[in-house]
Amino acid sequence: MTQSSRSYDIIIAGAGCAGLSLAWYITKYTGKTFSILILDASFKPANNKTWCFWDDQFLPDPIQIYKSWDYLSFGSERHQVTELLSDHRYHCVRSGDYSEQMINDLLKWDNIEWEESAVTNVVDFQTYGEVHLPGEKIRADYVFQSIFGNRFDDEISLKQHFLGWEIELKDGRIDDSAVTLMDFRTDQKNATAFMYVLPYSPNKVLVEYTLFSTRLLSDHEYEQEIRAYLKKWYDLTEDDFIVSRVERGMIPMVQHPAVIQNGNRVLEIGQLAGVTKPTTGYTFNRIHRVNEQIARALSDGKVPVVYNQSAARFRFYDLLLLDILVNDAEFSEQIFTSLFRSNKMDRILKFLDEKTEVPDDVRILATLPFRPFLKALGKNKSQILRRDF
Repeated sequence: MTQSSRSYDIIIAGAGCAGLSLAWYITKYTGKTFSILILDASFKPANNKTWCFWDDQFLPDPIQIYKSWDYLSFGSERHQVTELLSDHRYHCVRSGDYSEQMINDLLKWDNIEWEESAVTNVVDFQTYGEVHLPGEKIRADYVFQSIFGNRFDDEISLKQHFLGWEIELKDGRIDDSAVTLMDFRTDQKNATAFMYVLPYSPNKVLVEYTLFSTRLLSDHEYEQEIRAYLKKWYDLTEDDFIVSRVERGMIPMVQHPAVIQNGNRVLEIGQLAGVTKPTTGYTFNRIHRVNEQIARALSDGKVPVVYNQSAARFRFYDLLLLDILVNDAEFSEQIFTSLFRSNKMDRILKFLDEKTEVPDDVRILATLPFRPFLKALGKNKSQILRRDF
């Protein structure tokens, strides 16, 4: 491999949500101050992911929301509810649309270069980062990457994993007014399992079988439960629809430190940086919040630092719930049923977004069964006393 032949102020390795949004925020706050190279194996947009959120404060200007809902639903054997939101709206963005809209907006900046190439390695040095391409090394003052592995792989025991079918009905219509956040009326697989339903229109809906467990399933197992759910609750068989798209994914449900430790000049971004909310898997908004912080730091001439978005008390709550999901999953349905039976949807969303105050938290936590949390508290006593969460 040749020595470094090119250099930039910033290299962004990976043009997914994290990479594109970081480039957008950097240009928003610094204009043409920095020379930027964006690398990816392909810049072709792909609608293989759906990102949902209920706070559009950090949504980049070019992004158009694909669908919004005013109603949310929850279901279990003991409680079903559909509720009108008063303080929020639930939104979704599709990954292919996001990529296309962001790339089109970023193409107006002549300080950004684009290169389709495999990235074979990134190396952190004291004063610069280095990206290895086939036959070439490229330097930058900072390298932001969302490509290589996950520093938390060795820690991962619990995973949120899912497979979803986007179906189009041949005839008939469904109610597309409400998102089903969780419906536990499905096989739990000795874990925590539920259906997540996004109805895009009266004849198009995404149905995802989602589990929190240590074991991934075969495609057949996910699909079997989707078929059973569609038949039982929508009276639909495969003769009634076509599967137009398949989504699948795995999110590590890992507790992260308050400050994400990175290298001197190579920083991980996105899910790799540990910004995912560990007990829900929601990442979209948190990526944008962190990337704005990075861009502001660069604009101010400061060294960018990636911070976990969760305050200490929310990391404490997550620690306990993660322990329950790993070791006492049989309590999961009871916990979530109590949460949705005793609290308004708006309050739950605010809590999940970590925007509640301590008195609000106390009121919410008081509605949950206390025994599994006391058990988790006892098991994690030493870690809690060390504030190692």
